[in-house]
Amino acid sequence: MILAFDFSRAYDTVDHRLLRARLLDQGLPRCFVRWVWQFLRDRRACVELNGTRSSERIYRAGLPQGSVLAPTLFLLWSAPLVASLRSVSGVSPFMYADDTAALCAGNDITTAKRRAQRAADALVHWARQSKMLVAGEKTQLLVLSQSAADAADCAIKVDGKLVPAADRLKLLGVTLDRLLHFGAHCRSLRSRVRPRTQQLRKLTGRSWGLEERQLRAVASGYVGGALLHAAAAWLPATPQSHVELLEREMRAAARTITGCPLSTPAHAVMAEAGLMPVAARRDVLAAKLLARAHALPEGDPLRAVAEGGPPSRLKTVTGWRGVGHDTWRAAGIVLPIEPLLPARAPPWEVAACPHVTFSLDIGALRRDAPPDELH
Repeated sequence: MILAFDFSRAYDTVDHRLLRARLLDQGLPRCFVRWVWQFLRDRRACVELNGTRSSERIYRAGLPQGSVLAPTLFLLWSAPLVASLRSVSGVSPFMYADDTAALCAGNDITTAKRRAQRAADALVHWARQSKMLVAGEKTQLLVLSQSAADAADCAIKVDGKLVPAADRLKLLGVTLDRLLHFGAHCRSLRSRVRPRTQQLRKLTGRSWGLEERQLRAVASGYVGGALLHAAAAWLPATPQSHVELLEREMRAAARTITGCPLSTPAHAVMAEAGLMPVAARRDVLAAKLLARAHALPEGDPLRAVAEGGPPSRLKTVTGWRGVGHDTWRAAGIVLPIEPLLPARAPPWEVAACPHVTFSLDIGALRRDAPPDELH
């Protein structure tokens, strides 16, 4: 099962002093910690209403919204949370900025539920120590199982609030269902994109409308961008029947670009508009993912999945592995795949560059400093 947690005002409750202590505990350079401390401290704000200004308030907590550094600082801030969730057997945490999810696996639903409850308790305990509040009413629970009975009457408690299992879960803009068929996600995308296609039609006036190349650029970003959001994560495992829902919207955008009637063959419309069909993009993404999995070193979990076969009860389920193999056969690709090059060690490691040293305590040097100081 999957747990998706939500923190109340996550960025606004990060305590500056506690963040500095955690950065030091993680062994980060002191110069970086000092720079972050100077970046966050002494931030003031006031309110002006009808010409009257309030007194200033110093904020001792919170990360600046919109700053490129804020998501990274929040991940460093929540590093103890990741370690706490990983300590629970069968739990794999996933974080993207302040979006936290935990995958709780088990041989049966009772084991998975018990591990999910332990993960929720660990997260609530960390949140209280970090002066944060978990929004239990916004926490989502989804049971991933082929049996509908596993999801019936399944619930856990998060900070005293009962969280029942739902039919779907929305995480980072992707709607997950119990069987990971992504039918609900495709229907949601189609309802979201259809008004955009209608707005695209309004830009096709004969006397004032956009040219074909301009319509193609708008359709690629405004329609295709919304339709294929995070496609690499869900599209390779989507059955063809659900892909067809998205294909219809892409064909509608293509007819708007080219002005072709409904009687024009679909492949000709897409080629004339210069848009890639959704099914072709699914095949490409699945083939790339399969090649990347086979290029990983032996023992990697993703490579083991790519080299294995589906269980008998899942042989009728569409997966990225099967779609990727079909695309390989159509393209004439054969194994083995060239392995990935090993990652290079950073230059500040002694083993990588024994003759190079870094000193962070030198300080600033003048341009007219003597040569012996510069060296």
